Amino acid sequence: ISGMHISVIGGFIFALLRMFMSRSKSYIISAIVLSLYVGLLSFQPSSARAFITYCIVAGFFVFGHSSGRLTRIALAAIVLMMINPFCIFNIGFQFSFLATVGIILFNDEFGGLLQNVMPAKFLSKIRDNLSVTLSAFVSVAFVQAGIFGQLAVFSLITSLLLIPLFEIVFTILFFGAIIFYLTDWHFVAAIMDFVCRIFLWCIDKAAVIPPLSIPHIPAAVGYLMIPLVYFVVFCAVPFMQNVIKRRRML
Repeated sequence: ISGMHISVIGGFIFALLRMFMSRSKSYIISAIVLSLYVGLLSFQPSSARAFITYCIVAGFFVFGHSSGRLTRIALAAIVLMMINPFCIFNIGFQFSFLATVGIILFNDEFGGLLQNVMPAKFLSKIRDNLSVTLSAFVSVAFVQAGIFGQLAVFSLITSLLLIPLFEIVFTILFFGAIIFYLTDWHFVAAIMDFVCRIFLWCIDKAAVIPPLSIPHIPAAVGYLMIPLVYFVVFCAVPFMQNVIKRRRML
């Protein structure tokens, strides 16, 4: 979610500035404004990752270069570890980067598989959300199991509802805050408060679903399983796609 709302804010500021100045200047100023926002969040690993990635994109563009998604996420990790080498032991740092790398590498694989399972066009939004959720879940599953002895399997279901809902809620709150600041209309604050209460109520209901308890495995084993997960996904998912296609042809 941090990456999502950093992108929304950065994109909004960039689009606003783009109406008055060049693309390079818009990138630079929007990155400066984002730094102030991220500072309010106490520079947590997830928000810092998204912010540094945004700055890397801006920097590459300003200097006339392009970069791949894995390059940007790797540079963001290096920058954070240069600032604080011990952040690599932070669970938030590990989960944020593992989930992001998983989404970058696995999203197309799972998306292609779900396209074969749910080919209807009206299911495209569900497919996209489920593909992203599966990619993030698989990439952190063994580490999560090794550290906590549990798997938040319910997130595969709740994310289909809460992530799209958060997009709506965040948009309302973001623009509502701007309108309230400029006009001091109290009914806008009342609407924002109502939207927050609805969203928190949904999260509270989702939290009732317990995580799946699994047999304990050493945390070190969880980390060592990461390469195996990548290997299995890149081998198993294409195989499953071929199996589904063959059955359809029959």
